[in-house]
Amino acid sequence: METGKPSRPASDVDSYIAAYPDLIDLAAILAASHRQILNTPPAAPSRARVTDDLYTGLIKRFSDRVEHSSAIPSFRHHSRGADDLPG
Repeated sequence: METGKPSRPASDVDSYIAAYPDLIDLAAILAASHRQILNTPPAAPSRARVTDDLYTGLIKRFSDRVEHSSAIPSFRHHSRGADDLPG
């Protein structure tokens, strides 16, 4: 095994990115929110803002796939940590 060489040529990586743009976008949206979600107590008002931002990012990118009965609104509701918060 040679060192210093990528395991795949750059063109293969580029074709994977081109083939899975939704997966790449989802990973980027989740990565942008992940630290804030993990480091914010569930019942804190700032946690509601973080999950709202995550939800908004998902809706903007995947509006054609979001249903009101889906897991995203359920996650949003439960991650807020309080039943009396709006939304």
